[in-house]
Amino acid sequence: MSGPVPRFSLADMTAQQLAEEMIRRVPAHTPEWKNPQVGDPGRTLIDLVAWLGETILYRVNLLPRRQRLEFLRLLGLKLRAAEPARGLVTLAHKKARGAAPVLVKEGTRLEGPVPFETRATMTVQPFEGRLYYKRHLTGPEADALKEVIADLAELYGVEAADPYATTPLFTEGRAMREGIDPLADSVDTTVWIALLALDESAEAMTAARAAFDAQPALLDVGVIPRLVTPDPDPDAPAPVPFEHFDWAISARAEIGGETQDIFVPLQTHNDTTQQMTREGTLRLVLPNADVVAVPENDLDADLDAGLGNRPPRIDDPKVSVRLAGWVRMRPRSAEGVLPLSWMGINAVTLDARETRRQIQIGTGSGRPAQVMKLPAGHVDPDSFALSVQEGRRGFVRWHAGEDMAGQGRHDRFFMLDAAEGTVTFGDGLNGMMPEKGARVRVDLMRSGGGAEGNVAAGTLSAVEAPGLVAAQPAAMSKGRTGEILEQAEKRVSAWLQHQDRCVTEADYRAIAGALDLARVEVLPRFRPYQQRDNVPGVVSVLPLPQKAVQQPPNPRPDRRLIEQVRAHLEPRRVIGTELFVIAPDYVKIGLGVAVTIREGFAEETVVNDLRAALYAFFWPLRGGGRDGTGWPLGQAVMNLEAELISARVTGVRTSGGAALFLLGPAGYVPVPKDAATGAQVLTLERWQLPELMQLDIAVGTGAPPATLSPGAAGGSGGGSGGTAVPVIPEVC
Repeated sequence: MSGPVPRFSLADMTAQQLAEEMIRRVPAHTPEWKNPQVGDPGRTLIDLVAWLGETILYRVNLLPRRQRLEFLRLLGLKLRAAEPARGLVTLAHKKARGAAPVLVKEGTRLEGPVPFETRATMTVQPFEGRLYYKRHLTGPEADALKEVIADLAELYGVEAADPYATTPLFTEGRAMREGIDPLADSVDTTVWIALLALDESAEAMTAARAAFDAQPALLDVGVIPRLVTPDPDPDAPAPVPFEHFDWAISARAEIGGETQDIFVPLQTHNDTTQQMTREGTLRLVLPNADVVAVPENDLDADLDAGLGNRPPRIDDPKVSVRLAGWVRMRPRSAEGVLPLSWMGINAVTLDARETRRQIQIGTGSGRPAQVMKLPAGHVDPDSFALSVQEGRRGFVRWHAGEDMAGQGRHDRFFMLDAAEGTVTFGDGLNGMMPEKGARVRVDLMRSGGGAEGNVAAGTLSAVEAPGLVAAQPAAMSKGRTGEILEQAEKRVSAWLQHQDRCVTEADYRAIAGALDLARVEVLPRFRPYQQRDNVPGVVSVLPLPQKAVQQPPNPRPDRRLIEQVRAHLEPRRVIGTELFVIAPDYVKIGLGVAVTIREGFAEETVVNDLRAALYAFFWPLRGGGRDGTGWPLGQAVMNLEAELISARVTGVRTSGGAALFLLGPAGYVPVPKDAATGAQVLTLERWQLPELMQLDIAVGTGAPPATLSPGAAGGSGGGSGGTAVPVIPEVC
């Protein structure tokens, strides 16, 4: 099939058009009626009949839609149901007084623009969790504290002091889009979670300690990996994430006749984060209160507080007095990365769906292929459950399937249309028919979804659980509007080609394009982390999200989008194919152009138009490139093309040329120029795209700028690798 099913109307006249047509025929059929004006009794009858006629025509015109839906069904296509937005929230006690562990069941509702429900059972513990890491001092901090560090090394009797500053993580309660890798800048490669009583009162500390004895005591930890993927460095090896983490909690034990601080391992189960690589939660089993202990934090009581492998020293007495325990997370391997956008305790996953239970949707008619309407559309097929009354047996659970073919006459079977919200039963030959008068009941149905569930961070706060309040660290994502008939028809041609299986390059592009991406590129036989070409059995997919403003930075897929595309393509790839979903490798460039402006044109207007035209020319999405479809992967960049674009801008009198620069570690470097033609050509690899970072426009000169001067950037860090020694840079 080359195109969608034709759309037509059997009759498309409105009530007004029908009334006008009847009035137009009055002289021919009733010439004695001379004045058919508004208010006349006859005109009132005409308007009534016209209104009734419009309603009849509306129902008649529904017939083509039913036929079009039936054509899609015969092809094995259904309208795609809406996808719910998903994310994480943390739950906390509104008041510290009387706080105790609260079990929050799966399906607990949160109020927002659309209904949200929790997707797991979790326990809200009566303590707050604050994350810390022992941060290396920066270069200026270390230089300013050089003498203090030497004195501390002598005081503690260590050969090499590795000074650190106790640094909190995610203090604002919101996710950091660009993320942070605390293990890369810590002296002990550890993330510490301080379990704090809800306030400084003795009652709050008693409640926090009592929570450990409310067995099973479970601590739910939420994780959001880095949301924004940075530009890959082609000269650096691909970062490898840590594969395994060990969790432990602070305790005390008698060792050699002395009481010593130790850490007791914690059991981890129900880990949906896949070792901190996916957004989700994990649950830690906490020991009894008599096992948990807090290492000394007061310097007056123990001079070694915070030294070596001990928890970081907290010098704020309002915080340290609330310490009920320390949870330690440490990777097993020595090398790896842990890019985080957020992490916290008392977290739970949720999605934008609503649950209904025990709803009678109709009774059996005794006719074959009976169709029943559900209370709502966009149903979750994985959790849907339906039962049919069968005489003395009562309600019996029936099962859902994709097709009637192959079903036996005694199979309790129905077909679910998740988008439309209907169920279709068998015809007595392929699947059973509900008996006449038999009641049909939906035991469980979760429905909802749509892009309106993609709410910003901090939107959700009200939870239907007494005494609790919610906090939303990051925006909800992955919500997608349900498909309409016209959109489904556009998939017919592609469906007949790929049958929802990724085999050819066009299959990958068509199937990934269903995720509302601005652009999808497929690189067959390309292995990204080695940047090797012609590798058999490898496919790399490069998705680009929408971005309306054609200004740097160029659009890049974040971590969530990469995971979403991979999850969509993975079950559809051919067995044996190695699939990668990657971010674009942008080559940063600069451009200088020189122009003169025609008389009568405002310089500011022409310069703005020129800037917009050049940024649009190098844009990777629709509107960019030579043909307006986006800059092609691997296409070389030439200064002469930029000069031609400049000359075409309205108001430009002459062009003095264009100079192309490549942004490197030392700044902008001119691209080599051909001495004969003056052409500069920057060759790109087939997986690369240009990113115009800086544009300088010289007005009234005969030559473009010879140099570009970007803003300076710097960094610092580093440590000695000795014993961790706490310091307070702000005080010292």
